[in-house]
This record gives sequence, structure tokens and C-alpha cells, in this order.
Amino acid sequence: MFGRKLLRSDQEPTEHCHANLPYRCPRCGEHMRFRSLSSLRAHLEFSHSYETVVQCNTFSSVPQSSLKSSFPEKCLHMSSTTKHPHSFSNRNLHSNYAHCKNTKDRKSEIPQEWTGTETRCHLVSNLYSENINFIAPYENCMEERLQIVQALDALTEKRIDQLPHCLQKMAAQIAVIKAESAQLAQEKQMIQERERVLSTQVNLAIEMIIILKQKLAKTEQELHAREQEAADINQFLQAAVQKEARGKVKVQRFIEGLLHRIAVAEKQLQEYHEQQGLFGIIS
Repeated sequence: MFGRKLLRSDQEPTEHCHANLPYRCPRCGEHMRFRSLSSLRAHLEFSHSYETVVQCNTFSSVPQSSLKSSFPEKCLHMSSTTKHPHSFSNRNLHSNYAHCKNTKDRKSEIPQEWTGTETRCHLVSNLYSENINFIAPYENCMEERLQIVQALDALTEKRIDQLPHCLQKMAAQIAVIKAESAQLAQEKQMIQERERVLSTQVNLAIEMIIILKQKLAKTEQELHAREQEAADINQFLQAAVQKEARGKVKVQRFIEGLLHRIAVAEKQLQEYHEQQGLFGIIS
């Protein structure tokens, strides 16, 4: 009953189901809706696990063969649907299997001469007497499962409550990143402007270097021309010096020849005067 009350507390009216209760029980219909899939699974395992017993009690005209095979199959179905990380332990699973096996063995021990109503009443009484011992641990396990579901819901709500703080923290981090990005963009713009200024200065320096190279080439050409002119002048001067030296030699020779002739003429003139003196004396 405690598990049924916990399951009922998770249910709400049908008009609000589409907003808050998205999961519907496929056997009960629209009036049984649940907030989470774990609550729906717990409802199916708790409320629809004993339909075979109810069918045996209500429809007593069912043949004996179907009565024999219905409850063990339902037990096996229960043991397979309750296999969950937070459900029964291995000991409970083994006890369920042993219970189903003992029930099947007892059904096979029914005398063949029992027929009709006696056989069905005997089976139903055995099922009810054994099912009472089976419901108590099952309800305890369902309570444990519901507690686990509530703990999971509380953990989910706690995480949802922590979500705004995380979002605020992420928003602060994003704001810091945006500020850093804006600062980096500003620094990048400053670097680009400085790069443009330096590029302009480099271009001007290159143009000045080209102009200076042109002036230097022109100056070198003028210097080469002047050197050529100086070489020509030097060669002309050397030729003039050589001509002057040759002229001096010729003049010196001419003067020496002239002096020699003067000396010879004076000597001849002196001899002539001497001869004239002798002729005068003789005459």
C-alpha cells in the first residue's frame, strides 16, 4: 500500500498531463500519466504484475492447461522486467525463480482425476497462499526503488538548481574571453597601423636609396670623365716637357755652333790683321 501511495503521489489530473506528465500507461489509459519513465516502469511492475492471479479468480471457466501455464510465465515476465541496476538483488531473483518453479511443480503434482471446479479452486488457493509471501518482499523492493527514483529526482533538481550558477559562470567566462578578444583585436589594429607606418617609412627609405644610388652613379661617371681629362692633360704636359727638352738641346747646340763660328771668325780676322801689318811694313 505504501508503494501504491508513492506511485499515486506522482500522478496528476488529465488536463495537465501533456505539460507535466508526458508518459502514459498503455494499459490504464489517459487517466494514468507519469512525470518520468522510471515512475511509469515502477507502476507497470507494481500494478500490472498480478493480472494473472486476478484472471484466475475472475474467469474460473478458463481451461486447466491455460491455468497451469499462466502464472509461471507471469513470474518469469516479472523477473525479466525487474532486472535493473537499482532493482532486486540476485537473492530475490533466485527466490522468484524458485517460487515459480515450485508453483509449477505443485501444479504438475495435481491428480489427474481432479477436474473442473475442484482443480481450479485448488490452484487459485495455492496461488493466493504463495502470492502473499511474495508480495511483501516485492513491496519492500518497490519502496527501495521508489526511494532511489526520488533520490535521482532530487539529484536532477539539484543539478537543475546548479545550472543557473554554471550558466552565470560560463557567461562571466565568455565575457572575459570577449574582453580579451576585443583587447587582442585592438592590439592587432595598432600593430597593423604601426606596420603600415613602418612599411611607408621603408618604402621612402628604399626610394631615397635608389635616388642616392643614381646620384652616386652620376658622380662616378663625372669623376671618371675628370680623371680622363686629367690623364689627357698630364699626357699633354709630358709631351710638352719632352718637346721643351728637345728644343733646349737644339738651342744649346745652335748657340755652341754660333760661338764656335764667332771664335773661328775672330781668329781669322786676327790673322788677317797680322798679315796686313806685315804687308805694310814690307811696303
